[in-house]
Amino acid sequence: MTLTAPESRQGKFVLVLAFLATVVAVLGLLLWATIAQAQLPNTTTELDQTPPGAVTVAPGAAVSY
Repeated sequence: MTLTAPESRQGKFVLVLAFLATVVAVLGLLLWATIAQAQLPNTTTELDQTPPGAVTVAPGAAVSY
């Protein structure tokens, strides 16, 4: 089995359309990667535990402080 160009006009059109969609997707990805920036605030906090000691928190459990 060999890869050959499509013989029909519809096959060529679909091939060109798929190529253009791929080019647009790649350009969109590159544009998004260039523009995307995380705007994360810089915050710190101190936590105190009374009485002091080790604590285990189950995965998915709510933590209030």
